[in-house]
Amino acid sequence: MVYLVTYDISRATGDYENLYTAIKTICNGDYQHPLESVWLINTSLPVAEVYSRIRPCIQDKDYLLITKMTNVYYGWLSKSVWEWLKSKTLL
Repeated sequence: MVYLVTYDISRATGDYENLYTAIKTICNGDYQHPLESVWLINTSLPVAEVYSRIRPCIQDKDYLLITKMTNVYYGWLSKSVWEWLKSKTLL
């Protein structure tokens, strides 16, 4: 299942290293990072578990949104991201 993970990290915090490591670990390296604060991750974990693993990497003044992707999407990204997303979301 593919989740879209997006966040807004406070400039005062600015610690992305732990966040990036957590995201990459959750999906065993099966991800795309198409925009600065957007990740697409492929994992069998439920959304609550994804959240519980990422939440410790952000502070209370930061924001986080995780949502399940469907096969309904549109936008302008690199061809490799579209190919990856299509291969993961279409059965």
